[in-house]
This record gives sequence, C-alpha cells and structure tokens, in this order.
Amino acid sequence: MRLPSGYPDESFYSRIIRSITLTGKPVEQFLYENFNKNRVSIHPYLNAGIRFTSNLSLSDIEHIQQQQTLLKLFVYYLPTRSPAIINAFLQGDCNALLRACNLASFNETEELAVKYCPACAKEDIYEHGVNYWHISHQIPGVESCSKHPVILNRLKLPARVHIAPSFLPPHNMDATHANDTMFAFAKHTKQFIFDELATTECFNLPKLRELLCKTGYMLRSGTIKNKKLTTDLRMLAEELNLPNDVISPLKTAKNNYVYHLLNGKFTQHPFKYLLISFLLDGYSNKRYFPKTVGKKIDHPTSECLDLLRKGMPILQIHRLTGMSRCFIKHLALYNKIEIKRIPRTIDDSVIKQVLNYAYRGFHRNYIAYKTDISVGSVEQIISSEPGLVQKRRRYKFESKRRRNRLEILRCIQRQPKAIKQEIKNQCYSAFHWLYRNDKSWLNSTMPAPLKNKFHWKVDWPERDISLAEKVSAILMSKNDAISLSKIDEEIGSHGWLLKGKKKLPLTMNVINKYMNKE
Repeated sequence: MRLPSGYPDESFYSRIIRSITLTGKPVEQFLYENFNKNRVSIHPYLNAGIRFTSNLSLSDIEHIQQQQTLLKLFVYYLPTRSPAIINAFLQGDCNALLRACNLASFNETEELAVKYCPACAKEDIYEHGVNYWHISHQIPGVESCSKHPVILNRLKLPARVHIAPSFLPPHNMDATHANDTMFAFAKHTKQFIFDELATTECFNLPKLRELLCKTGYMLRSGTIKNKKLTTDLRMLAEELNLPNDVISPLKTAKNNYVYHLLNGKFTQHPFKYLLISFLLDGYSNKRYFPKTVGKKIDHPTSECLDLLRKGMPILQIHRLTGMSRCFIKHLALYNKIEIKRIPRTIDDSVIKQVLNYAYRGFHRNYIAYKTDISVGSVEQIISSEPGLVQKRRRYKFESKRRRNRLEILRCIQRQPKAIKQEIKNQCYSAFHWLYRNDKSWLNSTMPAPLKNKFHWKVDWPERDISLAEKVSAILMSKNDAISLSKIDEEIGSHGWLLKGKKKLPLTMNVINKYMNKE
C-alpha cells in the first residue's frame, strides 16, 4: 500500500488518517490489510506501522523515524531501551513500542489527545489544500506553536484504535495568544529534537552536570542545590502554563524530583530533561527566562554573616534567609562570632500561670502555646506540683467517661426500641470502654433483655375439631376394638394421638366414650 506523501512537519499519524480518508475503506478493513489484526492502537506520535509501507526504501523509513515521529526523543534519552524501541518500530508491534518507551512507568496521568495550532490549520488549507497534524505540536509538555505565538488546542482521540476517517484539525477555531516563555520553549524544543538530535547519538548525563556546575546549580564537590533548582523549575513551569496533569509534577515538586533526574539510575520522561535543558540554556544565554527565574541575589552566606555580626538571633536569621539553623550556627562558630540567643526565663508568674491552666484541666500543648514555653517545661512544672498529676489523670478519666456515657445515651434516644446488641455495634468503642471501667452504669442504662416469645405454628384447637370428626367416623365404621396407634395410622400416621394427647381434648373425649361403650 502507498501512503500519501507527507507535508512539511506532518506526522506519520496524520498520513495514516489521510490515507483512510482518501481510500474510503472502513477502519477494520484498513487495519486488517496492514496489520493483520483488528485490535491495534495507533499512537499520535509513537507509531509502529512502518512494515505495511513495504515499498519504502531504508532512507525513507529513517526519514519517517526522524522527522514524522518522536521516537528519536525517547531513543536519545533512553539509551538502554533504544534497541527495543527501534526493533518494535520496524516490526510494527504497537504494544511493544509503548512498553519499550516506558510510558506506563512515567506516571503520565494526562489524557491522550492530539494538539493543533488554529493558525497553522488555516495556513495549511491555504497552502496545501488540506489541514494535517503537525509532529512538532505533539511534543509532550509543549503548549505553544513553534511558528506562531499561539496556545495549542487539544482534541480528544477517537475510541480505541484512535483513528477515524477525516479526523483532522478544525480550521475555524479561535486562537489564544501564548506568552514569550511558552513560544520560546516551543522553538527551543523543536530545534533541539528535529535539528540537533540528528548529529548526536545518545544523552550524556556528565555534560548536563557540567552545565549545572557552570550555571551555579552544583558545587565543585558535586552537591546539587536541590532547593534552588527545584524552585526555578517550578517558576519556569508556571510561566509555561503546563496543565495540572502533565508529566512534570512541578507544582508539588520536592527534592527527590531533581535527585531522580540527575542520578542516572532512574528512567525519567524525556520532557523533564527538555525542561531542565531549557532552564540552563536560558540561564547561560540570558534569554528565554521569566522575570522570577535566574534573578541574581546576594550569596546567602554573606547575608547570614552580616546579620550575625549585627547581633540578630539565629531563629530570626533562619526566617529571613531560609538557611537552616545548623548552618547558621556552624557559620557563626567558624567565623568566631558570638551567637545571640533569646533568653527564655521561667519565673514565678509563668509557673503560677501554668499551674492555673493545669488545675483547670487544659492540655499541655495549649498551656505551652499560651505561656510561650516548651511542652517539656510545662510537664516539668506539672510533675513538680504534689498531687497535680493524679488530679489531671482523674480529670482525663472523668472526661472520657462523660463523653462515652453521652454517646450511649444519645444512641438510646435516637433508637428507643433498639436492643443491646444494636447499641453495642453502633457505639463499639464507647461500649467496651464503659464495660471495662464503668460496668455498673452500663448495665443499668442499657435496654433490658427481651423475653423470648414462642409462636405456635399449628392451630391445635382447629386441628382438634377436625380430628374429632375424622376419629368419630373411623370408630363408627369399626365393629371390633381398635387401639390408638391403629387410629393414628388411619388419620395419616402423624403421631398426634400418641404424642399430643393434651392438645386434643375433643378428640380424646370421643375416643374415651367409644372405649367405655366397649
């Protein structure tokens, strides 16, 4: 089969869509002819359908791989998986290709969709007569067109198989302007993927670490400034207007995000490396930067030294600079600066205030908050007062008993007809605490056990009347003497005349009269 020739920056996925549209074949028939099966998922930028274009030469296949898919982005940043990626691409195994690219383990919660630029769609119709999907628009994390400063629109893919006839970008949608950082990032990533990757073999992590050292994000000892780097990445992500569910978790990023990215032992999504490379390129070239990123500030060490020499306490310096108190203390000792501490003396007024709160039953954390001393100091004052610890324990016991009693009483008020087991199930914790500590009150409060009511299943008086008639007829028909067992056999061998004599007075009276006559 021969696919339509590609247009500039057209994706291989777009060529498949245009082929289905031009031939007019049903999707199932198209898949069966080209993949020999109906259940195939066509990915918008990781396609594995090269084998059905058997008329292509090796150079054409390489051109499709390099210019019409994003395979080389994953091959470049996942060098250990590159043989499996290329093999799955050439064999046409879509599932194997997605597994080789490791998309499932990247925690990508973004819904799979295709992106397009409204301005490009109008230009494509004017120049080529048809609009198509651009491969540069499908780069994960890129939300702006690299040709026009316009935010890309998203279009949900069709149901599984993800292809349909005439599934092409609409050309009548309004365009939204993108900021300078989004536009610069789109141009940077397109140039890097489709121009620079053609001359490089695989990703070199040591070069990235060298660039981090040059830009000040890494010390000469090899220690990375995780907090500063993570903060700048978060600010850059806000400027790029990334969606909340995009693969870069920068709004809640922690230090392990940078650690996993630069360690080299963890497989990371290529977009994370695109983001950090754009950050470092903007830092080194003084461009492509939001106003908040890359802002020059004084070195924190010199700022801490100035504040220490002015006599400011360590805690206040920590709040102003954000540096740890251990670092500030070590800095003061190294430079032989006397550390000024805020005196915290516990006088008689503080002790009296603590005891006042303690006798009233307040929690030690609340007492420490109100008196502005530590919890340990509060506990020490309470334990030094004779009998106060036992009183507070009693307060706690009484409080818990009142709370559990109230829970039981409210449950009984809500359900006055409930039995003891139902109340126990609804107030399980309170019931067992009172059972261990206040059993007498619990037994006197819980509902009294109900007496079992026996319900007769047989109406014996009615049965007695019917049996008396049957027995009388049997006895009238018999001329000889007959026993109770014989009469019971005649009425059905139920044993009623043998076991239930007391319940059948009329029947037994008929039998006794007959026996007396005999």
